[in-house]
Amino acid sequence: MTRTRWAGILAGGLAICLAALLCLALYQVDNKYTWPGTQPMNGLLTLSREELEEQPLRYLVQDWEYWPGVLLTPETLQGHEGYRTYRSIGETSRLERRQAHGCGTYRLTLVLPEESASYALELPEVYSACRLYVGDRLVLELGDPEQENYSSALASRVVTFTASGTTELLLAVADYSAVYSGMTYPPAFGTVEAVLQAREGRLLLHGAMVLLSLLGLALALSFGLRQSRRRGLLCALICLCCLALTGYPLLHSLTTVSYQPWYTLELASFYLLLLLAVLLQCDLYGLWGLPAALFAFPCALGVLAALLRAGGAAHWNMQACLFFSGLAAFLKGYAALCLAGLSAWALWRGKRYSAALLAASLALGTCLVADRLLPLYEPVLGGWFSELGALCLSITLAWVLWCSAVDAYRFRQTYEREHRQLLAHLELQREHYLQLSHQIEQTRKWAHDLRHHMRLLRGMAQQDQRDAVLHYLDDYESHLDEQEITTFSDHPAADAILCHYAAAAREAGAVYDVRLPLSADLAFPADELGVLLGNLLENALDALSSQNGGERRLYLRGDAVDGRLRLLLENTYSGPLRERDGHFLSTKHGGTALGLRSVTSIATKYGGLADFTAQGGVFRSKIMIPLPAAPLRQDEAFATK
Repeated sequence: MTRTRWAGILAGGLAICLAALLCLALYQVDNKYTWPGTQPMNGLLTLSREELEEQPLRYLVQDWEYWPGVLLTPETLQGHEGYRTYRSIGETSRLERRQAHGCGTYRLTLVLPEESASYALELPEVYSACRLYVGDRLVLELGDPEQENYSSALASRVVTFTASGTTELLLAVADYSAVYSGMTYPPAFGTVEAVLQAREGRLLLHGAMVLLSLLGLALALSFGLRQSRRRGLLCALICLCCLALTGYPLLHSLTTVSYQPWYTLELASFYLLLLLAVLLQCDLYGLWGLPAALFAFPCALGVLAALLRAGGAAHWNMQACLFFSGLAAFLKGYAALCLAGLSAWALWRGKRYSAALLAASLALGTCLVADRLLPLYEPVLGGWFSELGALCLSITLAWVLWCSAVDAYRFRQTYEREHRQLLAHLELQREHYLQLSHQIEQTRKWAHDLRHHMRLLRGMAQQDQRDAVLHYLDDYESHLDEQEITTFSDHPAADAILCHYAAAAREAGAVYDVRLPLSADLAFPADELGVLLGNLLENALDALSSQNGGERRLYLRGDAVDGRLRLLLENTYSGPLRERDGHFLSTKHGGTALGLRSVTSIATKYGGLADFTAQGGVFRSKIMIPLPAAPLRQDEAFATK
């Protein structure tokens, strides 16, 4: 296995361990069911002043008195002789296994200190209508629990009251439209300050997650407008799903909403997020058509199952609800396996960012397993295990898209730089061609005039005018020197670039020592050879121009033998050079040097090597590129681009 694959496997194993440890830690320290404090017994909770001072907040989980199938008030409860049992919040009774909807009454008796004091009771969402009595007083009513006038209302409310001694809490609940029946989440009880502090901390955390989701939505839309619309749209929809998952506590705390359509959207958003994540990974890895359909279709069934389960809950019996619950759990696991499988395949194929996506997918799967193995979990401040896994996956996908956008931006910069250099090199070749054409025309003119010069010289020689002959020859040779054009290579494109930078080296006061015997029919694209030499020489001339003191020298040697193009360029420089991850940074903008990146990309494209080192004030570039077996025609050269 390659180092990248081992790194991906290690990252996946580490993600599983960290996700498992996080879930176990949250189960112990951020769980209403494991929160410290005295719990009721047989419907009675006795609290002393010391217990309230030591633990001012507790969650009422155990041993509520429960009368199934009836809605009682403090008055009607006095003479009621119906069936009564004790039950804890979160447990599933046999009665609930036989029916999907109904009503019931919960009672808890509090024995508080004799001194009158203010207390607070936070009542989370009760599916899906309820009345709360403290003592003999009705203090909260959400919806209408009476079957003939039933209406649903979901909200999270805090009720404050003053009490001393024995106080009864009575909850009459009903459900005829929701997924769960009765009281599902444990209420919080304690001092006003402790209850409000826990509530505000939870809302603050969820508010931060909502802002993060909105920021991700804005970045995804921006990415879609600038880069890939499809990926940007998928990422934006994922951010909307995260917004629905993390924002519902804020919604239920700020306002009262009906069961439809809010809870349906809330429940379906998680399954929709999994579907979108699968589609986005398929797009990142270039998998569309039948492979994408095989991965995405069962995930789409999960969305449909969630919509049917939540949207039609009022019409399903208990067996149908249990069937949909099992189906949804299976499809969640299938989606997690699809995500992990896609990432593992991409890791094996050497795709970029596959290790991070594999780690995020395995973390999501671990959170889903923890959600099944640790069912008695309700967070005090944070989110559910499945929500945390989905959030981790969403952040990783957003990070991958952001890195892809940065890579695309760098590629565009490199491409624009190469395009500008290519245009400049074409202009250099045109000027060089004009100079050569002018030289050829002058040579033809001199050849035409040569017989006249020879006749004149012959006449001077016959008259024994030796000084006149020498003077005439001196003038003629000086005229030839003025018109002489220096060439460095037989390759037109290479020679044009070498001549251009020779003049720049003279202006910089540098020694320009170049030997590059390349033939005109070199089997390498002329445009990419120009980009290669141009980037190397431009970086070298930039270093020479900014050099402080010392001899400025540029040394270039190269050849094309044994089927390989070899280049060695050395130039002097002064000042420190910075590196990051084995790459030299630009002295102009602080990022990776685009010229060197371009040279490396061209060498890598043809299976070659590019090595850059700096030592003793000399920067050394070594390039070796295998050449094709036969020279490339002009159309083939452009096809390789």
